[in-house]
Amino acid sequence: MLISATRFAKQGQINLGQLNAFRAVMLAGTTVRAAEMLHITQPAVSRYLHSLELDVGFTLFERRQGRLHPTAEGEAFFREAQNTFAVLGRLRQVAEDIRLLRHGHLRLVVPTPLARWLLPKSLTSFRAIHPEITVTLDIAVRRELKNRVDAQQFDLAFATLPFDYPKTDISSLTKVSGVCVLPHGHKLANRKIIRAKDLAEDPFISLSPDTLARFEIDMVFAEASVQRNMAIETQTASSVCELVAAGLGVSVVDPFTAESFVKQGIQVRPFRPAIIYEYGVLSPARRPLSQIAEIFAATVRESAEEYRKNLQER
Repeated sequence: MLISATRFAKQGQINLGQLNAFRAVMLAGTTVRAAEMLHITQPAVSRYLHSLELDVGFTLFERRQGRLHPTAEGEAFFREAQNTFAVLGRLRQVAEDIRLLRHGHLRLVVPTPLARWLLPKSLTSFRAIHPEITVTLDIAVRRELKNRVDAQQFDLAFATLPFDYPKTDISSLTKVSGVCVLPHGHKLANRKIIRAKDLAEDPFISLSPDTLARFEIDMVFAEASVQRNMAIETQTASSVCELVAAGLGVSVVDPFTAESFVKQGIQVRPFRPAIIYEYGVLSPARRPLSQIAEIFAATVRESAEEYRKNLQER
C-alpha cells in the first residue's frame, strides 16, 4: 500500500531526461547502447528508467536474461511518447527559426506620410533578406495614431514628432526638410530651390487648418511676408499631391509623400525657408523591442538616410 501511494503521489512528474532515456532504450534495445546515444552513463539510463516507472505507475520493461523487453504497457506508452517527441522537435525548429529570423510577425503602426513611400521601400529591402517574416500594417492619420499607439497592439510604430508618448520609448528616425511640389512643366521647375516668395501668385493647395503641418507652413509664409493665393484645402499630403499632379496648383509637403507621386508627373524641389519634418520610432511601452523589430527599424533608418542624402544632391 505504501509503494502504491508513493507512486500515485509522484505521477505527473515526468521529465525530459526520463523520456529521452526511455526512447533511447526502445530504439537501441539495451541500456548500454542507449547510454552511448545520449552520451551519459549506463547507470544514469537505468536510474531514469526506474524513476519513470515509479512516476507512471506501471512496468515499462521486462528484464529477461539480462535484456530488456518492452511490456504491452511500455509499447503503448512509447506510441504516445512519440507524439511528445514530435512536438519537441517542432519546438526546436521554431526556436531555431526565431533565432535565425526565419519565423515571426511584425505589427506596424504607420502614419500616412511614411506609408506612401518610405515604408514600402523599407519593406522591400527587409523582406529580400527575411522573406518568412509576415507583416501587418496599420496606417493612420495623425489624429488617429494616438489611439492606435495607446492600445499597445504593435511591435513597432512610427510618428511625426512631437508626439504625446513616453520619451523613454521614442527614438529618432530622421529629420527631413519639406519640399515644394509643382505640376509637370511648371515655370518654376527649372529652379534648383523654390523660395516662399516664388509661390505668391500660383494657386496654393493647402492642408486643413487643424493640422500641425499647416500651422508650420503658414508660419513660414507669414514670416516671409508672402501672401499666398489660397485655392484649395484638403486633409492629407497625399490629397495635396494628387491635386498638384492634376495641375490645380502648387504646395509644400513632406518629402516622403512627394516622392511617391513623382511617377504621376509632379516635380519636387527643395523649399526655403526650411520646414523640418521629424519622425520617430515608438517602442511598446510595456515590453522591449523584438530582434525582428530592431532590425526593421534599422532598415527604415537606412532608407530614410539614403533618401535624405539623395534629396540634398538633386
